Amino acid sequence: MSKSRSESKIRNTPLTSKYLISKTLGQGKFSKVKLALHAPTGEKVAIKILEKKKFKNHDLIKLSREIQIIKTLKHPNIIQLYEVIETNELIYIILEYMSGGELFDFIIKRGRLNEIDALNFYSQLLYAIEYMHSIEIAHRDIKPENLLLDENFNLKLADFGLANVCDNGRKLETPCGSPCYAAPEMLLGKAYNGLKADIWSSGVVLYAMICGFLPFEDQNISELYDKISNGLYTEPIWLSLNIKDLIKHILDVNPDTRYSIEDIKNHPWMKNSPSFVKYDKGLDYKTIETMDKLGYDKRKTLACLESNQKNSLTTMYYLLSNKKNDIEKNLGDNKNSMIEKKINDIRKEVRKNIRPISRAKIIAKSISPGVDEEAKGKMRSQSGNRGFVVKEFDEKNSSPIRKNGRVYRLANDSKRQTTSYKSTPRNVEFLYRIKYPISFLSP
Repeated sequence: MSKSRSESKIRNTPLTSKYLISKTLGQGKFSKVKLALHAPTGEKVAIKILEKKKFKNHDLIKLSREIQIIKTLKHPNIIQLYEVIETNELIYIILEYMSGGELFDFIIKRGRLNEIDALNFYSQLLYAIEYMHSIEIAHRDIKPENLLLDENFNLKLADFGLANVCDNGRKLETPCGSPCYAAPEMLLGKAYNGLKADIWSSGVVLYAMICGFLPFEDQNISELYDKISNGLYTEPIWLSLNIKDLIKHILDVNPDTRYSIEDIKNHPWMKNSPSFVKYDKGLDYKTIETMDKLGYDKRKTLACLESNQKNSLTTMYYLLSNKKNDIEKNLGDNKNSMIEKKINDIRKEVRKNIRPISRAKIIAKSISPGVDEEAKGKMRSQSGNRGFVVKEFDEKNSSPIRKNGRVYRLANDSKRQTTSYKSTPRNVEFLYRIKYPISFLSP
């Protein structure tokens, strides 16, 4: 189908009255994904466009199942479905837009991730899997290409095309997903536990993050299956003992002895992972009141939300709520800046009564992990000098660190610059001591 014919089908549909279609984000055999703007709120969304004629009847049944499954999911680490719009020829699935792209590309750009970054991403993935499994849903296609990032490095699980319900311990029979990430029991062609297969796939993702390559790879499909079935993979020298042990238990070819989610959470390597509480955000009644003032009946909105419907009303609610949260965050940042300025003014007054040498010692002690001895000596010898050495940010050889809305990068040791204490972030030592360099969406 030509571009003009394809675009003509989109014109004059219920979609164009609410969304401004922009560039193409991706394209597959049966669909394409477009970036769009939700006109009433100005928020960005991703729209998956599918042509019905390309689908056979059984494929449409699978698509319907995918939509029903993702409609039931509500979690900060799972991509959100806003609504589905259907015409005679096309199906539009409006989804949450993730500006950070795929975890796959994130890994490729960096070669591999250090264990701290990998822990942050894996914790979020595990959190999403735990939620899914609690309502007996198996994803069956967990891989870095289906893990999306936002601008704050929050991770969300996407693409539920192969997901299925495993209620009452029901086993699945269809081998599916990418072979390199598939559990050995899935490759045997027998009935398998979809939830345990997801755990295996998460272990492959963890290995790929830390190693920069897959544990099981071979151009010969028979050789690949043999490696997976026997759990044959290498352990690079840079892996810590704890991560080696955890991967070994996750990539256990026996699903009965393979680690459960609880086992993984209790493993020593996971001890520094963020602690998550049960996600239950509840309804934002202020947003519902705002919608009512804009002409959207609040009783109808409330009824749609309580029955977990996905339509234009609930889309408006979720996007407005997200917009409000962003505004509040920005206001909070501005308020923090004002407080910080006030604190700095008080510090200036206090410093007048502190001997310079004592002040220098305090500064040197607070940032000692990142300050060399020569710099400390200068601070001790120069009574009026409040300067100290901090590492210069190197774009190519550093990992991103985000804290309080600001991005920092760990530096190349060979480059240094002198910065005054006054112009440096108050808690500059976090550059060297921070445990969680990538921010999380707290529930």
